[in-house]
Amino acid sequence: MPLKPVLGPIQLVFYSIGVIVGAGIYSVIGAAAGLAQSDLWLSFAIGAGVAVLTAASYAEMATTYPEAGAEYIYVRRAWPKAEWLSFGVGVLMLIGNAAASATVAIAFGGYLREFVDVPPGW
Repeated sequence: MPLKPVLGPIQLVFYSIGVIVGAGIYSVIGAAAGLAQSDLWLSFAIGAGVAVLTAASYAEMATTYPEAGAEYIYVRRAWPKAEWLSFGVGVLMLIGNAAASATVAIAFGGYLREFVDVPPGW
């Protein structure tokens, strides 16, 4: 059963930027500032360098395999006899996206509680 692409390139770029900004900056800025203090800019510069290298390698893979689920397709074509491996990569991508979205939601909830009296479980 082929997967139909639902999101276009623009939506995927905004989704990626939102997850990176939300998970990387809004959720850890306070803890990072407490640990790194005046060298906070250096830790973010190193993180940005790693992110650029990761983005470049992912962009190469995504343009080589533009079908939906590029990670799954890549592993499936690299090791065609190991179907469990491509399935595992697909599951890991789902878990990673869910974890990133949960991190953004928890960080947003923490910031929202600073401005609005919201019950902690809500």
